[in-house]
Amino acid sequence: MKCTTFDTNAALAEQVVSELSALKPHSRVLIPSGSTPQWVYNALAATEIASNLTFFALDEWVNVPSESDGSCLSMINQDFVHQCTHPVTLIHFDPYASTQQNIAHYESALNGNEFDYVILGVGDEWAYRFKRAGRVI
Repeated sequence: MKCTTFDTNAALAEQVVSELSALKPHSRVLIPSGSTPQWVYNALAATEIASNLTFFALDEWVNVPSESDGSCLSMINQDFVHQCTHPVTLIHFDPYASTQQNIAHYESALNGNEFDYVILGVGDEWAYRFKRAGRVI
């Protein structure tokens, strides 16, 4: 596997936006909430590229209202969707639906396809939660 390193967050964001722009329209992109992808979201929101893709939220808390500050969807909306200069399609979990219902919702939206691009993040918040829970990373 080839691993690429970047000198700055801005350089990484530029590379991701470049790769996303090369995808065919309506490609499926899995995105996280949190602070890790912020550089990518800022760069992507300023372009038309996001309006040509379908985004899927990576995760969500169970029984946390989608509009609350602690919701992953709320963070994605605040940090990315509401910053975009063009409309964005975002498929997300229903925090009150069953796991099976959410799986069915994503499978239906994927329509037999796989994700074309996945953006993951492991920021300080994630590491802190696992250390606090007594797990060693």
